[in-house]
Amino acid sequence: MNKRECEFYNNGKCERFGEHGTCEDARIENLLGYEGHLLQRTMLECCKTMSPYGNGLYFITDADIAALKEGKWLSLADDDEYGNFIKYAEE
Repeated sequence: MNKRECEFYNNGKCERFGEHGTCEDARIENLLGYEGHLLQRTMLECCKTMSPYGNGLYFITDADIAALKEGKWLSLADDDEYGNFIKYAEE
């Protein structure tokens, strides 16, 4: 993202996070603090690893996959206590 495109970037800094120059993808990724990779599993493998405390199931569409390949990120929710994002990483 370009700093001029970001509504939070004013007077040389990010008003949302209070850091200078955080409008680049790499800096934003560092703010997230955790990089996880999705695991590919069968239904049986999912049954074996499900949590007794709760689970989430998210569907991904062809349009979602196309958006990821265009450089967009997918977000699992808005304004949750913790943000969850999916970004495409080309192999």
